[in-house]
Amino acid sequence: MLIFLEDDLSSFQKGDLTFSKAIHLIDFNKEEISKATGVPVRAVRYDEQMPQILRDQLREWANLLNLVVEFFEGDREKTALWFKITNPFLGNITPRDMLRLGLYQKLFRFVKNAIAENKAY
Repeated sequence: MLIFLEDDLSSFQKGDLTFSKAIHLIDFNKEEISKATGVPVRAVRYDEQMPQILRDQLREWANLLNLVVEFFEGDREKTALWFKITNPFLGNITPRDMLRLGLYQKLFRFVKNAIAENKAY
């Protein structure tokens, strides 16, 4: 499920994603992207020849990144740090590792719930 929102990360340009911005923020290499998405390393690319499954996954990641950037009021440094620090509410794993291990849906639900709880106050 994708929720398109204001693009604080400037990841989407002219309806398409600048994948390198999302990947740069969470500091993934091609091997990690391959493991997380199930796309062979040799097929991990960021141009018009990109496999559709990779394109879809990276759009989901960018959407999640934008939600977190929005939560931190546009602060990309805080966002990048949040993805790299172990989080006790996530079972002492980093959000970055959750993406790497294919746990996007669980992380997305966590972020949505945290944002909703924050808005309640």
